[in-house]
Amino acid sequence: MKTKLLLYIFLQLSTTFYTQDKIKQQKSIDSLITIANNKNLIAESGNKEMLRICTEIYYQSKNIGYDKGIMNGIIGMAGAYLYEQNYDEALKKIPEGLVLAEKSEDYLMWSKMLLIQGIAYARLGFEKKSRESLHKSLYIADHFYVGKRRYFLKSAIYNTIAINLRDDPKTSPDSILFYFQKAYEESKMEEINPARNIRVGSYALNVAYTYIKQNKLSEAGKYMNEFEELMKNEKDKSLYIYFYINKGWIENKKKNYTKSIEYFNQSIQLIHEYRVFSQELKDIYYGMSEAYLGLDDYKNQALYLSKVKNITDSISIVEKKILDNTISAQNKDLSKTKNNEVYTYIIIAVLIIIVACIIYIYFAASQKRKGKAIKNDVLPVVEEKDLFADETTQLAKEKQPEKDVQLIRELIKLVQSKDKSFHLKFSEAFPEFDQKLLQINPALTHSDLEYCALMKLKFETKEIAQYKNVTINSVESKKYRLRKKLNIPTNIDIYTWMLKII
Repeated sequence: MKTKLLLYIFLQLSTTFYTQDKIKQQKSIDSLITIANNKNLIAESGNKEMLRICTEIYYQSKNIGYDKGIMNGIIGMAGAYLYEQNYDEALKKIPEGLVLAEKSEDYLMWSKMLLIQGIAYARLGFEKKSRESLHKSLYIADHFYVGKRRYFLKSAIYNTIAINLRDDPKTSPDSILFYFQKAYEESKMEEINPARNIRVGSYALNVAYTYIKQNKLSEAGKYMNEFEELMKNEKDKSLYIYFYINKGWIENKKKNYTKSIEYFNQSIQLIHEYRVFSQELKDIYYGMSEAYLGLDDYKNQALYLSKVKNITDSISIVEKKILDNTISAQNKDLSKTKNNEVYTYIIIAVLIIIVACIIYIYFAASQKRKGKAIKNDVLPVVEEKDLFADETTQLAKEKQPEKDVQLIRELIKLVQSKDKSFHLKFSEAFPEFDQKLLQINPALTHSDLEYCALMKLKFETKEIAQYKNVTINSVESKKYRLRKKLNIPTNIDIYTWMLKII
C-alpha cells in the first residue's frame, strides 16, 4: 500500500513539475514574441536580428509543442525573408504554418500565412498562385473572427492584388488605382498602433506612384506629402527608397532630368544602406535611362537600359528555379508534417503500452504475494447460483461493446446514405450526449446538436459538408460558432472534446 502511495505521489509531482516548467518556457517564448513585434526592431538592430529572434521562437516552441509560438516564429521568419526579398525561403516556411493554423482553427494566423504566401508569389511574378492565396486569405478575414487585425489583413491583401495587376500590361490604370486606394483606406481604418503609420505611409506611396504614371502630379503630391507627415517620427527610413523613386519619376515628368537622377541615386544609396528592396533597382535604372535620354546622354541611357535587361533576365532565371524548389519543398514539408504526426501518435501509444505493462506486472506480483500469504487459509463457500450469476454478468459485459460497435456502424451508414433520420437514431442511442451539451448551453439548436453528433462519430469536414449539402467553408464556420457556444478552448481539438463528453 505504501509503495502504491509513493508511486502515485511521484507521478503527481512529476506531472506538476513538468507543467510548471512548460508554463515557464511558454512565458519566456511570449516575451521573445513581444520583442519581435517591436516595430523598431529592424531599424535599431537590423533584419538579421529579427530573423535570429524569430528562429529562436520557432525552435524553442517546437521543443515543447507550443503551437502559438511555432506559428509566430514561422510568421516572423517568413516576414524577415520577405523584407530582404528572399522569397524562396519565405515560401518554404509557410506550409507547416498553414497546417498548424488550420488544425488549431487559428483564423488570424491562417489568414496571415496565406497573405505572406500571396505576397511572395506576387513578387516573383506568379499572379495565379498569388491570387489563389490572397482570395483565401481575404475570405477568412471577412468570414471568420480575426480580432482587431481585419483592417490590417484586408489592406495588405488589396495592396498585393494591385501589385499583381500593375505587373500585367493589359490591366487598366484605373483598376490598379482602385485596389491601391482600397488598401490605403482600409489601413486608415485600423486602430492606432505602433506600426499603423508605416503601413498607411507605404500604401500612400503606392497610390502616389499610380497617379504619377497617369500624369496626375498634383494628386500624387498630396499622398507624397501625407507620407512625409506620417514618417517624420519613424526611425525606420527604408520606405524612403520608394519615396525617392516617386520623386525621381515626378521630376522626369517635369523634365527636370538632373534633379530626377539625384533622387534616383538617393534611392540606390538607401537600398545599399538597408540591404533591402534590391529588385526596385529595375524601376530606378529605367527611370535613370529616361532622364539621360532627356539630357541627350545616349551613352548612359544605353548603359542603364542594359542594366534593366540584365536584372529582368536574372530575375526570370531565379524565379523559375525558386518556383520549382518551392513546390517541391512544400510537398515535402506537408508530407513531413503528416509523418511527424503519425510518429508522435505511435510513440505515445508505445509509451502507454509500456506504462500499462509495468503497472500490470506490479499488481500481478502484488496479488501473487497475497496468494502466498493466504494459501493455507479456508476459502469462503460460494453457492453455485452466485457463480452462475457472476458468469452471466461477465458475458453481458463482453457483449455490450459488440452491440455498441454494431449500433455505430448503422449510424455511419445513415450518414453515408444521407438519411435525415440520423440524428433521431443517434439521440435514441446516446441520449446522454445531447443532455450534456444542453447542460453547457441550453440555447443549442437542433442543427448544433446534429453537427456535434457528426463530430462525435469522427466525420471529417468534407464528409459533414456532403451530408448537410453545404460548402466546406460553411462547416468550418459552424465549427467555429460551436466552439464559442460550448466554450471549447482553442488549444483543444474539437473532435477530442466531443469524444470525451460521454
